[in-house]
Amino acid sequence: MMHKRMLPLGLTLLSGMILVGCAPEFPAVTAPEARAPADQTVEVTAEAGLPVTADATLDVIKVAQTMDFGSRPNPFGLLAREVNFDRSQMAARLLNDGGGFITEYEEPDFTTAEPIPVRIPVPNWRLAGVLVGESVVALLDTGVQVIEIRPGTRIDGTNWIVIAIDEETATLRNTEDVLPKEITINLQSQLFGLPGAGAPAGGPPGGPGNEFGPGGPGGQGPEMGEER
Repeated sequence: MMHKRMLPLGLTLLSGMILVGCAPEFPAVTAPEARAPADQTVEVTAEAGLPVTADATLDVIKVAQTMDFGSRPNPFGLLAREVNFDRSQMAARLLNDGGGFITEYEEPDFTTAEPIPVRIPVPNWRLAGVLVGESVVALLDTGVQVIEIRPGTRIDGTNWIVIAIDEETATLRNTEDVLPKEITINLQSQLFGLPGAGAPAGGPPGGPGNEFGPGGPGGQGPEMGEER
């Protein structure tokens, strides 16, 4: 009985020995030799870019830290700064295409002479009286009529305006670009009883001549108006 049990075990061992003896032989595997890396430096001949140094990696990191890599809420929409840039470019394009409003310098014409003011005769007027109180009032004798004037009064039919009155004079200014621009009318009495007229231009005639010489010259009348 024991002999029958040992028979299968012996057959198994025999078949295993036969298989081992029939296996092929492989050559021994050896590790490759370590070699130093070859110099792979590329010589750049193009005149562009910046030289890359050993610390270039740190510079790239610094630049990356300053950049804004925020998320875009709408993948198809522009950010606020992109919208502003787009509008500025559109405005620049419209100005270039349409011309826009520009300021061109025009050299002044120095050959054109300035107009010379026209000189007008001084009016032969006088002040017939002046009243100074809470307000100042004067009587102006124009030779045709006597009118009441105050500061700011315009003389009818003329461009003269009263700008100041004191106890003895009245100052008038012309509103046009003429000369004289201002005149002073003096306070004077009426001579020789001429009604409604200004003082005469000259005094009484000189006396007659005699054996010692000719007559004297005529007198000089008072000054009616002084120009400025």
